Amino acid sequence: MLKDKVAIITGGATGIGKAIASKYLDYGAEVVIAGRTEETGRETAEELGCEFHQCDVTEYEQLETLVNSTVDEYGQLDVMSVS
Repeated sequence: MLKDKVAIITGGATGIGKAIASKYLDYGAEVVIAGRTEETGRETAEELGCEFHQCDVTEYEQLETLVNSTVDEYGQLDVMSVS
């Protein structure tokens, strides 16, 4: 259903965000999770098999870097979920 789609899930390292990221992966999306805590984010990314970017979404420059680096890496961005 989400094959060939790229998604960023903020807050994707824990709770609802992690569950969303897991489902997106189940449906075939490439997923980048983002969060403020690097250790937790990296552990979750390894567990789920996706990418992690440290980002505080309240900081515009960090958010812009997250989006730009995702597009640079995957060539597109189809979904951005804020949790």
